[in-house]
Amino acid sequence: MIHSADSLPAFVVAVAFLVGGGMSKRLEAEEAEYYIPMHEWEETCSLPEAWRNQYPGWSFVKRLRLHDTAGVERRDEPVQVDCEFHADQVENLPHEIRVAEVSADGTIEEIASQIYNVASEDESRLCRVAFLARVPASTQKTYLIFYGHPDCPPPTYQTDLQIDGEEYAIEVENLHYTAVLAKSMGHMKALSFKQGTFRAQAGGPPMRGGHGVEGTIHWNPDWSDEYTGRYRVTNWEKPPHHRVVRGPILTRVTRWGHPILALGPGVGQAHKVLAHIEYTFFASVPYFLMESQLEFLEDVKVSDCRNDEWLGIGMPDIAWMMKDGTLGFSTYSNGQSWERTDPAWMTYFNKTTGEAFASIHLEYECSHPHWREPAEVVIGGNLWVRYAIVNATMRKGDRIREKNAYLVHRYETTAGQGFQMLMNYYRRLTQPLVQESNAPTKKSLTRSNVLDALRGCYDTEIYVRGPPRRSRRKLSIVDLGFVHNVTVNGRDVIIELVMPYKGREAWFEWFVDRASKEIHRRVQEPGKVRVELVENLRWTTESLTTRAKRRLGLLP
Repeated sequence: MIHSADSLPAFVVAVAFLVGGGMSKRLEAEEAEYYIPMHEWEETCSLPEAWRNQYPGWSFVKRLRLHDTAGVERRDEPVQVDCEFHADQVENLPHEIRVAEVSADGTIEEIASQIYNVASEDESRLCRVAFLARVPASTQKTYLIFYGHPDCPPPTYQTDLQIDGEEYAIEVENLHYTAVLAKSMGHMKALSFKQGTFRAQAGGPPMRGGHGVEGTIHWNPDWSDEYTGRYRVTNWEKPPHHRVVRGPILTRVTRWGHPILALGPGVGQAHKVLAHIEYTFFASVPYFLMESQLEFLEDVKVSDCRNDEWLGIGMPDIAWMMKDGTLGFSTYSNGQSWERTDPAWMTYFNKTTGEAFASIHLEYECSHPHWREPAEVVIGGNLWVRYAIVNATMRKGDRIREKNAYLVHRYETTAGQGFQMLMNYYRRLTQPLVQESNAPTKKSLTRSNVLDALRGCYDTEIYVRGPPRRSRRKLSIVDLGFVHNVTVNGRDVIIELVMPYKGREAWFEWFVDRASKEIHRRVQEPGKVRVELVENLRWTTESLTTRAKRRLGLLP
């Protein structure tokens, strides 16, 4: 089954929240690497004639400029960008959005895209746009996101990403591999390579020690205590909660709930720990992502906790690279282990057939102060596994989180090329494309466009994913409720600001200067810009937009 963008909403399973544990921070709610705010847009009539003639019914466009700074060619690089839109500029985001690539010769070409995570907030509409980028090494490329065409038919894109099955019990196939998720709990059951004959597949129960309701090659995350036993997500007869996104660019399967004992739910200390597991499969590339998290809802003494554990992938030889670039080699039977450190990647490979399968460690976090690095990492004897902690008391609010890429790659026997493919994808995954800023396109002088200009003015003391100078996700003075009123009188602009408290009024002139500069940068030929301090109004947290309240933790 090959999916089209218009079929996407039918495949989205409703998100459920856990009862008793509060609203959890789910992995699938993490922000995308790239972001285009609401106020960064332009009218298509401002584009070159050849471009706008290709999209005659579309009113608006956003630009995303991506830069390879790692010196690596990006061929079919999965890109996900969070976009915000004015609610009055869009009606049906999955139908309206088109993504076009700007070529080196100045022409544009529409490419396959996928729209998901559609939502509304305040006066904006939000979504995530996914597509495959093609950026030559050490160069930049611009992508145009067209929207504002309510009457356009939904797009239909065909890619190599094919999905068969329902909900989380699916078979995923692209040009490089076929992956099968277990019908019971949704863990990976089998993986086959398209180039070669290798297939990793777990048999049915009973497995080693009788664990799991269905044989899988991916086993955890799990945890144990010395009094009652090991709590596993593979003991689920079905995931307590799940969400599935399916489309032509990516398929994402997210599941969450309490790991349980072999005795079933409701026994022991299962309620104290919440697990999240997420697979993301892409079109065209030979890897998929897995993220997992254990979140401790109460204090609990843990004998051990394991993640990144895969079984049945054994090949004759083993290799790894440490974070300092040092390479190491061993064999299936001898294996290798490390204490208090985490290799950058490790792989099984077959020198004869060239088949290989690697785990690339992208992110790892343990909030326990004595276990910032894993207790032990082991590879050999048909498995690899990370022991995150051993004999530790985890406190309420602690978490253990990982993000890994699993790469189907080739081992080349030609001198100097052995792990060239693996190293290429390692650099691509650990040094993603960089989003560069675009010079703003000046818009006509209207009250709405002045407000958009003020959305480019930030309070540098308020952080969203780091200080505003380093992060694209910022809270503007509009979000923070500082802007009481905007008046446009002919070519002149009057802005009324309310400061949150007397001490902040000391910086009023700084806000005056920033507001004036942003208006002159983003609006065509403004006259006098006057910024006034409103002293008879009291700022409260109710002045914040919904977006700001969420960012500042006042709303879930």
